[in-house]
Amino acid sequence: MVALQPEEQEHAVWQYVVRTLTLLEETETTPEKLDAPTMRRMVIRLAGLVQALTQQHKLDQHGQCPEYLANRTIRGVGCAVMPVAALYLVEPLPVVWWQILTHQGRTLTLDEIHTWLHTTDTNSDET
Repeated sequence: MVALQPEEQEHAVWQYVVRTLTLLEETETTPEKLDAPTMRRMVIRLAGLVQALTQQHKLDQHGQCPEYLANRTIRGVGCAVMPVAALYLVEPLPVVWWQILTHQGRTLTLDEIHTWLHTTDTNSDET
């Protein structure tokens, strides 16, 4: 394992996330930028992260996770991990991209993202 200080860990995680999202965004218009081994490594890392988070925040019958129960300060508010995981793993891809780009400070509308993805799908069908 890599021994990093907490601030180094956070910085490394955000660097990875930004690099990954940038590559995926570029791949929407230029698919050849992402080869199969790189995609496989990305999927393994992200799936592993999701698995770890969802296991740590496994919900009880009241929609609360052990982490929430151990650290709760507001009663009646459930775990935030599962709704976020569901948003990114279950919602349609345009909604996922919209969330990602919004968190990056981009101001695209959901309609613009639908158009972007439709144009991308049309271009990839032609090649």
